[in-house]
Amino acid sequence: MKPLLNPHGAGQIVGRFRATLAVGRSRKALGRLDPHLLEDIGQTHRDARAESRRPVWNVPANWLR
Repeated sequence: MKPLLNPHGAGQIVGRFRATLAVGRSRKALGRLDPHLLEDIGQTHRDARAESRRPVWNVPANWLR
């Protein structure tokens, strides 16, 4: 009988889960930045707010490699 997941596959799942949590934390932090800090990184309040509201699974394709 074949195992449902091989050890390598389970590691990939855990890695993706951790990356998803990190994206969520980063987006929340971005949404809480003060306007002068947003200006330092070249973002507007509107842009930061929009990014912070995106779902965690909505990331650029190159992040999934």
